[in-house]
Amino acid sequence: TLYLSEHLGNIQWQLSYNGTFWANIEGETNTLYTTPELDSKMYYRAKLSTNQCEDAYSTEIEIAINSAPVGGTATADNTIICSGSSLTIVLSDYIGSIQWQQSTDSLTWSDITNENSASLTLSSLTEDTHFRALLSKTGCDDVISTVESIKVNPLPISGYNYSVDLGTVTFSDISEYADSYFWDFDDDLTSIEAEPVHIYTQTGNYQVKQRVSNNCGSDSTIQLVSITVPGINDVSQDFNVNIYPNPNTGKFNLTILSHETGEIIVRIYNIQGKEVISKTFTKNTKEFITEFDLDKLSKGVYQIKIITAKRVIDKQLLIE
Repeated sequence: TLYLSEHLGNIQWQLSYNGTFWANIEGETNTLYTTPELDSKMYYRAKLSTNQCEDAYSTEIEIAINSAPVGGTATADNTIICSGSSLTIVLSDYIGSIQWQQSTDSLTWSDITNENSASLTLSSLTEDTHFRALLSKTGCDDVISTVESIKVNPLPISGYNYSVDLGTVTFSDISEYADSYFWDFDDDLTSIEAEPVHIYTQTGNYQVKQRVSNNCGSDSTIQLVSITVPGINDVSQDFNVNIYPNPNTGKFNLTILSHETGEIIVRIYNIQGKEVISKTFTKNTKEFITEFDLDKLSKGVYQIKIITAKRVIDKQLLIE
């Protein structure tokens, strides 16, 4: 709205696109004049006239039009990253002054201090975060850019518990964000199971290592596992174990000759240390005979553990 003050005479508002050639604005003869919506630079003045004098003109006013801000497009160099990684987001096709903002829920936004350039570099992100730019120009409403959402994948965290029963150790996984596992039992045997069961054949202290991995990295935990195994490989005259035939095709007999009675556990493991068979028997006589049919197992070397209340016997089985 334009206001003409300190004037004398009849008013006729005029406009010009270049400040040189002027045209009357039809019907605009009042002290106040409200322009229509403008999208380019314009010049305005008022012509004053009386019957006795030559026309006079007011001062001219130039109306400059600021272009409105444009939000533009925010683009990250990677929208899926690992926890602790850095990334860069670039703003393109924008107009106005930049203020980068961030949000963890895409509802509540906060300014990122001192981040006012077209390129935003961030380090050590640890959670999913959304980013956008606020564009502003004097005299215009603020606008926002497109939103770039960053997915942050966690690093794996290793950890396990375990329980010991004679030479048998049952491992319970308590790791987080793991996709794969590797166990080193410190006795030249390993496993890739999440929760393996491992049998030790000798008394001792073992540094058991669990390593967990995902696409972002790996993490390891080492714990000292103490094993006390009574009578391992103790094949005395009062406890004789025989496997026949051995080698075999998967069918064989297990014979135990001993005055010892009670529960007998037979566990068979493959070369990777994975349990493939577990059976429990009750021995009530001096001679115990049972038949195994393992023809569905692959050819190879297997380890047999015969566990009683007093001893653990370690035998090797060859399936051809």
